[in-house]
Amino acid sequence: MAATLYTEMIDRAKVAADMSDGFPSTTGWLYFLNAEYRKLWVRLIRSGYPPEVSYESISTVRVTTFGGTQYTLDEPSAIIAVYGYRATGETTQYYRIPIKRIWEQSKIRAGTYPRECYIGSDFLNGNMYIKFFPDPPTGQTFFVVSIPKPNKIVSTVPVAGESNSIVLPFGWEERVVYGMAQRALAKEETVNPAIERELAAVDEQIDTHVSDYILQQSNTAVNVNDFPDVSYLEWYYV
Repeated sequence: MAATLYTEMIDRAKVAADMSDGFPSTTGWLYFLNAEYRKLWVRLIRSGYPPEVSYESISTVRVTTFGGTQYTLDEPSAIIAVYGYRATGETTQYYRIPIKRIWEQSKIRAGTYPRECYIGSDFLNGNMYIKFFPDPPTGQTFFVVSIPKPNKIVSTVPVAGESNSIVLPFGWEERVVYGMAQRALAKEETVNPAIERELAAVDEQIDTHVSDYILQQSNTAVNVNDFPDVSYLEWYYV
């Protein structure tokens, strides 16, 4: 992974768009940068490529609804898997159930350790919650493997959730640079064919890399014309 400072990203976008007259402003360029960075981040996740992986122990906030204990966590871009640890040292990955089965599971499931879970979003509070079935015992540890949201790129001293640079595989920042240039030209109702060609070339490079990555991660033979069988489609997207 390569880190590229926001000032370099802006300078490269200005060269690509042939703009040096102070328009857009630094604030405008940062808006374009963040918009393109987030767009590429979501695109990579939806394609099955994790740009970054986070491991989080779930904080236990007991909110009993539909007979199950609810655990909250910060809202990521996608949840890859949820695990639980038993006293014996065993690790269990939980099967995710749809919302229509919550009431059913809360009534008929019983046991010492959970076997399934439901993942939902709490839009009012800006977080997510996981409900386990059966209701887990006190003190059990849960672990979430997820893909976090990209940092917001700022020109000031960054705080939590912010950064002065983007982090992407080497060369992929060009997709953001040309996307920024394209947005700047659009403000002047201008289209640059050279930028459109460069965007297509970078997109092809990224798509090839992502396809190779997915094939390498598969444990079985994969029909390249039928990617829905690939495990990344089991991720929970936010």
